[in-house]
Amino acid sequence: RKGIFTLKSESIDSDDLEEVEMELIDFGLEELTPLDDEIIIQTSFDDYGKMQSAFDQKNWTVNNTELQRIPMETTTLPLEDAQSVMKLIDKMEEDDDVNAVYHNLEITDELLTQMH
Repeated sequence: RKGIFTLKSESIDSDDLEEVEMELIDFGLEELTPLDDEIIIQTSFDDYGKMQSAFDQKNWTVNNTELQRIPMETTTLPLEDAQSVMKLIDKMEEDDDVNAVYHNLEITDELLTQMH
């Protein structure tokens, strides 16, 4: 399990991103991914609380925080099989009794194109 934090890009100056990354390593940063309008920060389950404290200390606004199960290895399936698995995942996610669905299927561009 991993802690995932999402921050607005404007909370951190893009020029300071490398410095911020170095600071957050002390709080358990595993990966920092800058996107267009947000920054995704990943930490271990054990460092989740420390990372939350770091954001509180720096008065950074966190848009979203959650614990996710992230696969250590992903699997690629033939397109037809992958489509069947994705249909099953969609059906499970639609069930009101299901909170979250985790899988290790690698979602390829080809699969995304075929699904839409």
